[in-house]
This record gives sequence, structure tokens and C-alpha cells, in this order.
Amino acid sequence: MAEKAEASKAAPGSKSRPLGVTVISVIGIIFALLAIAGGLVLVGLAGMVGTVGLPAVLGSFSLAIGAVLLVVSIIQLVGYALLLKMKRNGWTIVVVFGIISMVMGALTNALSNVVSIVISLIIVAYLWTQRQLFA
Repeated sequence: MAEKAEASKAAPGSKSRPLGVTVISVIGIIFALLAIAGGLVLVGLAGMVGTVGLPAVLGSFSLAIGAVLLVVSIIQLVGYALLLKMKRNGWTIVVVFGIISMVMGALTNALSNVVSIVISLIIVAYLWTQRQLFA
């Protein structure tokens, strides 16, 4: 009987992580790592542009896009890692980036962005319903 009472008592501040949060976090971490790799490739290509005879502006463009991609991807990686640990900061980062993704998708006219908007909407809506767990 004492074992059952101890098992039911959770440590103060401990939170049970829903499966949906785990899935979102793990997939987000994987995509953030892939985006970091892509940013590193773009930054690396920036240095090679001059050696193959292409205009220097392409190198500058590649460097700028790669640097922005790296910064955004690192922030997202941190956000998903914190989300996995059930931290409020992680929830905020992921929700903000989800909203930004929806807005950016809506501003472009590509039909493929509809899928991105729907996925971001599902993630933000789900996390919004779970927000009390991230207090």
C-alpha cells in the first residue's frame, strides 16, 4: 500500500509529457539538424563560388542565406529540445515559429505552401491545447 502511495506522488514541478509533444519535438529536432546541415553547405558554397568563375554576388547571396538559415535552425533546435523537456521557453519558440511559418506560407502563392500552413496550424493548435503543461 505504501508503494502505491509513493508511486502516485509526483515530484514537485515534474510533468508528464504527452506523446504528441514528443513526436513534434523529435521530428522538429531532426528537421532542425537537417536545416543546420543545409546552412553549413550554403556557407561552404559561398567560399567556393569565386574558384569556379561565378559572379561574387552569388557567393555573397549564398553566405547571407546560409547564415540566416543557420541562426534560425539553431534557434528552432533549441526550441524543440526545450519543448522535449517540457519548458515554457521551448513552447513559446515553437509556437512563434509555427505562426511565422503560417504567415510566410500565406504570403506566397505556391500551392505547396498549403500543406506547410496546415501542418503548422495543426502543431500550433495542438501545442495551444497543451499550454497548461508548460507553466
